Order: sequence, then structure tokens, then C-alpha cells
Amino acid sequence: MTGTYRFQNAGSDPMVVRIEMWCDEIRVPVGSVLVLTCHSLTQPQPATIERTPDGLVFWPECASYAAELDGRPYPLPSQA
Repeated sequence: MTGTYRFQNAGSDPMVVRIEMWCDEIRVPVGSVLVLTCHSLTQPQPATIERTPDGLVFWPECASYAAELDGRPYPLPSQA
């Protein structure tokens, strides 16, 4: 099962999206779009999203995920 989340930075400053439980951080430039595709072994559960002073903390409640920034695969620190 998969779930997809799309974040567009419409602000005037770069935004940092922190993906927990992996402690990954993705910096999203102004005007850019981050898409997270979450993979779950069972029915996907709703994610928890919290605002922070410089962006968001995202708890996807999944087994793994992949990221794209502006339509290109984003290399994740937790998968290096």
C-alpha cells in the first residue's frame, strides 16, 4: 500500500521538512515541490504533520518512503 503527500513551498524562505523516525531532513527551496511516497505493509495510516519555525516535522506512519524534489528523485540520508 502507498500514500502520497505533496508539499509546496509557497513561502519566502527555504523550508526544512524533517521525516521522523528516520531523522531525514529535506531542504525545500522557495517555489519547489516535495513529494513523499510512503510504503506500508498494511492499510496506510494518516500521517502526523507539525509546523516548526523553519518548516515541518512529518511522521508518515509507514515502513519506508521515497522522495522527489521538483520531479526528481531525492537522495535520502537514511538510504545512503
